[in-house]
Amino acid sequence: MSDPIGNLVSITWWRNLFQKTGRGFGWGCAVIFGLPLVIGFGWNQFSGRNAQNTGAAVRDALLMKVNGEPVTMGDFYAISQRAQMGTPGESFARTSGSIIYNLVQQTVLTQDAKKAGVKASDADIDKALQDFKLQKVGPKATDADLENYLFEAQHLSVAEFREQIAKSYIGKALLDDTKKKTVVTEEEARNQSAEVRLTTVLIAIASPTRPDPKAFPDADAKKKTEDLLDQVKAGKLDITAAAKASSSDFNARQGGDTNFLPEYKSQFQSMGLPASMADKMGNIGYGKEFDEAVHKAKPGDYIGVFKSSGFQPGYLFAKLVDRRNNLPKDFAPQKAVDALKAERAQQALIKRIEDETKAANVAFDPERIEQKTYYDYFLFAKAEQDRAMAAGDPTAATTSEDALNKQKDAVFAEVEALYKKDSNNTTAAILILDSLKVKMMDPKTPPAEQAKARERLLPLYQTIIKTSEGDQYAYRFGLAETLRDKKQFAEAYKNYHMVSRLLNSDTPTDMKSMQDAKSVRERLVLGLKSVASPEAPTAEAEAVQEQAKIQELDNNILMAKIKEAEDKKRQDEERKKQLEQMKSQAHPPAGGITPGPTTPEGFGKSLDLGPGSKKSITLPAGKATEGTPAGSKSPAGAPAPGGNAPAVPSGKTPPPVSGPGR
Repeated sequence: MSDPIGNLVSITWWRNLFQKTGRGFGWGCAVIFGLPLVIGFGWNQFSGRNAQNTGAAVRDALLMKVNGEPVTMGDFYAISQRAQMGTPGESFARTSGSIIYNLVQQTVLTQDAKKAGVKASDADIDKALQDFKLQKVGPKATDADLENYLFEAQHLSVAEFREQIAKSYIGKALLDDTKKKTVVTEEEARNQSAEVRLTTVLIAIASPTRPDPKAFPDADAKKKTEDLLDQVKAGKLDITAAAKASSSDFNARQGGDTNFLPEYKSQFQSMGLPASMADKMGNIGYGKEFDEAVHKAKPGDYIGVFKSSGFQPGYLFAKLVDRRNNLPKDFAPQKAVDALKAERAQQALIKRIEDETKAANVAFDPERIEQKTYYDYFLFAKAEQDRAMAAGDPTAATTSEDALNKQKDAVFAEVEALYKKDSNNTTAAILILDSLKVKMMDPKTPPAEQAKARERLLPLYQTIIKTSEGDQYAYRFGLAETLRDKKQFAEAYKNYHMVSRLLNSDTPTDMKSMQDAKSVRERLVLGLKSVASPEAPTAEAEAVQEQAKIQELDNNILMAKIKEAEDKKRQDEERKKQLEQMKSQAHPPAGGITPGPTTPEGFGKSLDLGPGSKKSITLPAGKATEGTPAGSKSPAGAPAPGGNAPAVPSGKTPPPVSGPGR
């Protein structure tokens, strides 16, 4: 099983993920890290006044003030109606909070633009208006047609709509202004393709949150790193052997080899990490001081000792193995300078808005307890992510953990208050339920507190089932098991029976859904048997019925596997046949004779049906010919068309897959 926290702090994991997903990954992390998407055009693009068809009073109601500037519920609805909000629970809370966070960023961005005297250009606004008119009203539409459309669709005049466009372009305008003030030389632009290859040795600093047998206390880690470097320089120890034996770096198994890494271009800004964290890591991943030392070194030089400010806290030294700069064949100096200016301007603006957002004074309207709760929950989740990914002094991390626990307590006090105000709030109920289950499973929780937590489960499950259309199976099981533990067998049975009814109404149609249904029914059998009693006299009989349905699912899964195997074999044979035909057309044999059919590979052999299956099928020996797919059945006793192969014996071909539930 993968370790999510380990992955988050693994530099190799991040590099591999970025190579697979590209730049789009950064934007995909917006909800996790709260990146200021408002810098790009269109975050609040032309939202209008009809968000979710809410009335004017609700739309214009105050959500919060950011540095004294009002943000309305209409602003929130305009974004939330286009966002993937997720089902009630943690996903919904975090997404709602991230929307509010980005509204704070958007307001800060607008305030920043006002201070700088920057606004959207008329040319940008005119073009956006014309594009909108073309897309929404049509190529032959008049200005009057546009005016009518805006009034009907968004209750806006053209002048008001231009204001909406101008607001959407504030980020672009501020970015353009930042770019003008950014200085980049041609040498810096050329260096963007420069790479270095290093051999690194990193001695980790011991941390209670990240056990590592190779780690040492801070002072000892520094001394060991210095001692190892001295031995390597003196020729007493090979650096590759030192890395394999002592290093905690991502490349220790490779003897410390980093392969080629960008020397001057930050790989972490593009990954979507918070700007402050990416800036702290430098370009190569160990901090800016290490970067500077690498720039000054020549191949063969040793570099160190430095305290890493990358993903892994520790001390490191390195050897510069090689350096290269493979400039693109189409490298154009001015174009490269402009591109680097744009990139650095965006990074600088993101960092600035990120810092100003943290410092912003956000005051929620007293009536917006739900939105404030979700915002604070998002800030807590974001801080938790940042801490998991952060690298630095373990002592500071311990202090941060204490602060994080206090933040968590404060947030869940808000969640409790929200649930007390609205007992039908599904998201609050789920958040409380999940936190209680964690507390009950924690061996450090005193028995009295565990019992108190258990007593709260019943009304929470009832609220969630009543108000949510989410995972009914999981919550029904949870409610049934809670009732069973309270010896309320009749009520527990009713909920197990409801799970059975839900399963019967949801017919599985493919391999995965059949396997999922089987898992749920297996849990259901155990549950029914556990409540079988005079209070639930039919539970045992229903468990037997469920066991029969599981057997039926097993049969259907087996048939589906057989059919899947046959389909794959037929596809392989078709591809093989097509390849042979192509070869024969490209190189016809002497005399123009076309080669006859060949025996398909695998026929007459046992075919494994995959993990979890105890059965296999034997494919009959024979020849595949055109018009007769491999494994298909010929009339009993007749040879396959076009060849002398024996017919497939009647009854050997598996029957068609029966429909689920049949």
